[in-house]
Amino acid sequence: MEKKECCGCGDDVRLVLACSGGSNVGQITNEVAKTLDVDGQARMYCLAGAGGHISGMVASIQGAKKVLVLDGCPVQCGKMVMDQAGIDDYEYLVVTELGVEKAHDFRLDTNDVDRVTAASRAKLNGDREDKSNEQTANSYTSACASGERDRGGCCCGGDQAC
Repeated sequence: MEKKECCGCGDDVRLVLACSGGSNVGQITNEVAKTLDVDGQARMYCLAGAGGHISGMVASIQGAKKVLVLDGCPVQCGKMVMDQAGIDDYEYLVVTELGVEKAHDFRLDTNDVDRVTAASRAKLNGDREDKSNEQTANSYTSACASGERDRGGCCCGGDQAC
């Protein structure tokens, strides 16, 4: 069976996960993630899938070459989702730490979006240690064997086909 790229995992895939929260800074993370995806710099991926402990999605995140988590504010919802999912190998950025003030206002300042986009690109261009191929393959195999593919999980690792 032919293996096809369907889920954002693999040796050279970079993922970005955004909190996309209910404030300007949360929505800035969403805009930045979309921009990085459209520009081909990282694939926007589902933070809720990690939070829901969908094993195929967690395995895809763990198998990516680089992962960037974007949080809007110091509440750190995105970071807590990753921690609860047992994922600790990722780059991390908080929008408010870049001088953007949090507000319940969805008229985003393009200068703020540009500033966060530039900082995100810098994070993505840093080095991340190589992960153990055996550990990653085991995560994929376990996720696929448990039927996660049928629940919207992702099973593109190793010899698994979509």
